[in-house]
Amino acid sequence: MTDGAVLPVIPELTRYLPTLRSTEVLPSARQLQASSHRGLCSVHRSISSIDDMIPSDEKTLILEKIQITRRLGFDLQQLISSLV
Repeated sequence: MTDGAVLPVIPELTRYLPTLRSTEVLPSARQLQASSHRGLCSVHRSISSIDDMIPSDEKTLILEKIQITRRLGFDLQQLISSLV
């Protein structure tokens, strides 16, 4: 996992995702992409607002939860790699 990354890149799963540049894209695939984009935007905004958090106890709690998320993402990445 890249240092500083919260969500892992798992290329082994790419072949199971719909190709959105195709002319024959299902509406459900476009909806999945839009939902994913909104979710990642929310995560990005949340992470970028951490430095503004006061008191620092809340900030520490949030950073600990992000570390747990990173660890789970790394574990998932390792699991997928071991199966392929």
